[in-house]
Amino acid sequence: MKLSMWMIANRLAPLMDIRTEIHKDARPILSSARLAYATNCVHVYAEKDYVVYEGEDGDRIQIYNLSVLEAFEILQGVFDYYQDWEARVEEDVRKGNYRDIIEQTEFIFRNPILIQDGNTKVLAMSHVDKLESMDSEWQYIARYGYSSLNSIYQIEYENLEPENRESCSVFHWKQKVENSFHGISKALYIGNTECGRISVVERGHAVNAGDVQLLDRLGQILQPYIGIAMQNQVRPENPLYDYLFEHSEDKEKVLRQLAHFGWSEDENFEIALLDPEGMDNGMNPTKARNVIEHAIMHNFSGCFVMQKSPYVIILTNRNLYRDRVFQTFLVSFTEQNSVYSSFSLQVRGIENIPCLYRQAVYALEAGRRDSRLMEEDELLRHIFRFGSYASRFIIEAPDMQDKICACHPAVVRLWEQKVRKGKTEPYDTLKTFLESERSIQRTATEMYAHRNTITYRLGKIQSILKEDLDDPELRMYLLLSMMILEMQQSREEAGEKCFSEAAGK
Repeated sequence: MKLSMWMIANRLAPLMDIRTEIHKDARPILSSARLAYATNCVHVYAEKDYVVYEGEDGDRIQIYNLSVLEAFEILQGVFDYYQDWEARVEEDVRKGNYRDIIEQTEFIFRNPILIQDGNTKVLAMSHVDKLESMDSEWQYIARYGYSSLNSIYQIEYENLEPENRESCSVFHWKQKVENSFHGISKALYIGNTECGRISVVERGHAVNAGDVQLLDRLGQILQPYIGIAMQNQVRPENPLYDYLFEHSEDKEKVLRQLAHFGWSEDENFEIALLDPEGMDNGMNPTKARNVIEHAIMHNFSGCFVMQKSPYVIILTNRNLYRDRVFQTFLVSFTEQNSVYSSFSLQVRGIENIPCLYRQAVYALEAGRRDSRLMEEDELLRHIFRFGSYASRFIIEAPDMQDKICACHPAVVRLWEQKVRKGKTEPYDTLKTFLESERSIQRTATEMYAHRNTITYRLGKIQSILKEDLDDPELRMYLLLSMMILEMQQSREEAGEKCFSEAAGK
């Protein structure tokens, strides 16, 4: 491995007192140490009370308190060290052991290092004892394993050799960001596609030409292996995508895919959407969706994630809207990235998944048009829940299945208790209470029950609803849901009657 005087100085500086006189453009052309001058070698000799390492073009490093022989042995050890480093890195990258590469290299850079693939997924990064001492982007990457979209847009790279696409760059934030760091970076390519990136964050040691040269060599070693790994990433068959958007009827394949997640066709499903095109951030939409998709898959392996332009779609059997872990992630993700998000209801049955997708899309579009949210918390302006727009959806939806699927989950639960189990009081009590303008006395009179009985039932119902009945929009939503469910039952009964009459004839 050829070294420059800068690379030699960087290795020696933490170990001993040195003085340097090195040109900025000193190149890595030096192959060994010599006690006599030789081309492209470092000449070691004594001068006054110090020893000189002299490279090409008069570049010098002065070493104190050592004999010429001691200084020669140390310098030859530096050449051996870099040679061993190169061999170890080549061995580790063949094994995909990026963690060891970081540990072997960060000591030379004396700064944190980050290695990522083409989707900004972290392959390895330096461990920082006090994470809070790093900028918000480093903390985000350490927490979620991916870069934020905000940084992808905001961080600017300036190639040190503008005519060479694969040269190292210096990077910095376009806009002033509190506690933001800068440093050097190298993009890795396979063909015309960026397949990875290595970055060195300038934290303690000021980067110099030796750091750039070492980063360039590290990139040359890693590039073919990371590139091949990216080429081998083939998207698997996606029956759920076909079921949602291609109207596939191959239910057996869909069920096999659900089984991979440990799900059955009768699970309670929910869909969430993330839309990176919702805000004008200037980033390539395809790149943005890839980053979001991989970040979700990395942090929430129990969710099924796919893309349908312009959205990233998350299908799960969890209630993500009320999931604290996901909410924490989403809050951080929304703060760091220019995206909108929406949530469908949670509804039972695989056959309702297309309806859930339409709910999430409707919530996203309606939420972005909702001027009321302009007065709300800045964060909540980007997160929309279908329940807030369900009444309007029920009125507008042309398909009866969409209307039924959009009914309030608590009403559906009470309705199923009434129809399937004959437990009529909870449903009838809520309906009468709403139709009686929330008068407990009138409800008691209508139902021939004691006031205390109605109060007790309403308490049980409230524990199921978990929402405020003082909200007029919620009350409208509940009544519309009841109307749709009863209407559907009437249609089914009418259909059964017609079928029985036809069979009798």
